[in-house]
Amino acid sequence: MSKFISVAKNIFLDEQLFRRLSNVLGEKKIFKIFNAIRKPASRYYVRVNTTKIARDELIERFEKYGLKPKEDENLEEAFYFKVKGPNKLPRLKKFVMIDKRTSESVMNGADVYAPGIISPNKMVRGEEVNIISPWRDLIAVGKVKMSWCELKKRKHGLAIETEKSFYQAPKIRETKEFYDGLFYVQSLPAMLTSRILNPKENETIVDMCAAPGGKVTHMAELTNNKAKIFAFDHSKRRIQELKKEIARLGHRSIKVFEHDARYIDVDFRWIRADKVLLDSPCSALGVRPKIHEKKTMKEVYSFANYQKQFIKVAYRILKRNGILVYSTCTLTPEENEMNIEFAKQLGFKIEEQIFYIGDRGLKIIDGYDKLQRFYPNKGPYPGYFIARLIKK
Repeated sequence: MSKFISVAKNIFLDEQLFRRLSNVLGEKKIFKIFNAIRKPASRYYVRVNTTKIARDELIERFEKYGLKPKEDENLEEAFYFKVKGPNKLPRLKKFVMIDKRTSESVMNGADVYAPGIISPNKMVRGEEVNIISPWRDLIAVGKVKMSWCELKKRKHGLAIETEKSFYQAPKIRETKEFYDGLFYVQSLPAMLTSRILNPKENETIVDMCAAPGGKVTHMAELTNNKAKIFAFDHSKRRIQELKKEIARLGHRSIKVFEHDARYIDVDFRWIRADKVLLDSPCSALGVRPKIHEKKTMKEVYSFANYQKQFIKVAYRILKRNGILVYSTCTLTPEENEMNIEFAKQLGFKIEEQIFYIGDRGLKIIDGYDKLQRFYPNKGPYPGYFIARLIKK
């Protein structure tokens, strides 16, 4: 059985993965990174839907709510709110336990919806309760909006309104501006990924793993809905979420397919792409905030091999001199630099990126200085990796 090493509270790597990351990043840096990942980023980023509104106008609208948005220094479609915390939370007599995914949102101030509740603990409408993670971390205090009897019957809707959380970002998803499709909440590296692809009007563009829709809708905005964009995802549930986001934002240039993108070259032979975006499924070791994690080197190898299948298909569907932008939200070289080395063997060449905000890649392959990495301990970002490649 693998020995697991604690790199931060509730975050464990097996010994092989710990040693691998220590060799390429340094042991001290590993602990700094994972302690940073336990907290939300200090900036809560928003991407303006530039097909509907200008950034200045949307900022003015939020200022009228008493909020204090700040323009991003690098991207003209981005602004952010400062995240407050950590806050002291009172210990109450009653608690409600929520799942991991919900915990990571509620820690930052989001409300609790019925599907995220594990243990309702006989909730009574109107009472205040502690909200805890599956590992009994106290992450918020909230007011119950749905009794446990109602929860059993309905199983959807707002269950607990968060009054105070461990960290606090504004609840802008409840505003009229959100429902009108004027913005999308998205990290800066994720926005940067679409910018580095640099989509143009009249191009044919494929997003191989498009749900929940942040990057594909950004590309629609960057091309003013005048590109031909194909969005793929194999999950029916995620496709439904993607379609809702496209409709909310009002984009008309995106055609959605519920399909495994590893078979585009076989089942969609007519697609010849100018550009492809591959935000690949990964071990997600850079995602923040992270309540709990337990990862092995075996899982990392599995993800890396899975990602290679998408890279092969991206090469096949691209036109000559076509562009692939590859990104992940993880830290391992196997899923990042080593997969770019694999892409080079297929016939891709690494290209310079038009924006560098993070660090360059690891010095383990030729062309590392044209790659881009983000580290959670070095800025208000998740752990992230971006590469821009051209098919030769």
